Amino acid sequence: MTNRHILIYSPSEEAAAMIEGCLESIACRATYCPTLEQIITQSQRLKPRLVIILCCAALINGSELIQLLRPTSQHHPAIYVISWQQSEQMVLSLLEMGIDQYMTFPLCLQRLAAKGVALFE
Repeated sequence: MTNRHILIYSPSEEAAAMIEGCLESIACRATYCPTLEQIITQSQRLKPRLVIILCCAALINGSELIQLLRPTSQHHPAIYVISWQQSEQMVLSLLEMGIDQYMTFPLCLQRLAAKGVALFE
């Protein structure tokens, strides 16, 4: 059976709850992680299929977080960043670091759910 774990990192519990609610429709197991330490620990323990980061600030210091979440050269877990930041340079930097998808708020929840479905197919 496919691993259907999704980890969500956000400094805002309300934002994470909104994303969790959206993902309920795709029958996954979403886990909210309020700290970077917790998302790293949970990622190593649960081996999620997807990590959603709701804050660009977590990646400001470079790709160290990406390397901790994805310690091998594989592309698992997929890493999505959702943020208010719309700077082209920021988006390009994040993609160069290795994130798989960048989306901005306001977020189309149906689009996020569809991307989740595609990951589990």
